[in-house]
Amino acid sequence: MITWLFVLVAASSATAAQDATRLFNEANALYREGDYAAAVEKYRQCEATGVLNASLFYNLGNAAYKSNQLGLAIVAFERSLRLRPGDVDARANLALANARIVDRFDPKMENVLTRAAGVVYGALGAGSLAVAASLCLFGLSLLGGLWLLQPERKAVCLAGGLLFLVMGGGSLGLFAMKMEEHHREEAVIVSQAIDGRSGPGNEFLKVFTLHEGTKVTIDRFESGWFQIRLVNGIAGWLPRDAVLRI
Repeated sequence: MITWLFVLVAASSATAAQDATRLFNEANALYREGDYAAAVEKYRQCEATGVLNASLFYNLGNAAYKSNQLGLAIVAFERSLRLRPGDVDARANLALANARIVDRFDPKMENVLTRAAGVVYGALGAGSLAVAASLCLFGLSLLGGLWLLQPERKAVCLAGGLLFLVMGGGSLGLFAMKMEEHHREEAVIVSQAIDGRSGPGNEFLKVFTLHEGTKVTIDRFESGWFQIRLVNGIAGWLPRDAVLRI
């Protein structure tokens, strides 16, 4: 499924906006015709005009997935969700793409609470989490006032206060994670298979092999190579063209 680009943002001029609209429409036409690889190229040309739009990245992700460009598809869906966190279609398509990733690392131990927090974290943006934390703080203040004015309702105020405290603290914690994620530079492997090295060059020792679609965190750049970290903490170096920043 493709979506339409109603509003173009971040285009540097009226001409750039017109070019972006034309390229986007041409890409959509190619997608409908089933020429997914050509659609990918058109969507990327549209992106090069300066457009940062969730619909563009969503459509690019679909075209990339259908043309077996798994790494690019994951990057595009991730970018779309950063601009429109509540998009259930983009989230479902990202999950579908992630299911095809070859590299699997030992997952962290989870319980019901951490899984629930993960769902909330994925569904809400930083702004929504900040509002939720503020509302919990406001509710806590109201209950504090009620406690002072009507001491006989102490039990109700205490129970409600604890609930608001837990919800507010959780919202603040998730908000802090969102802010840290915003400043953390993430990327995805776009090569079918690539060896990670112990230093910035092919002459260094191979420390691991990664496959297309795996997400990594970029620590620094040196001499055409990225130093990256995996979710399990292992670090290594990859050539610049092996990864695409989210």
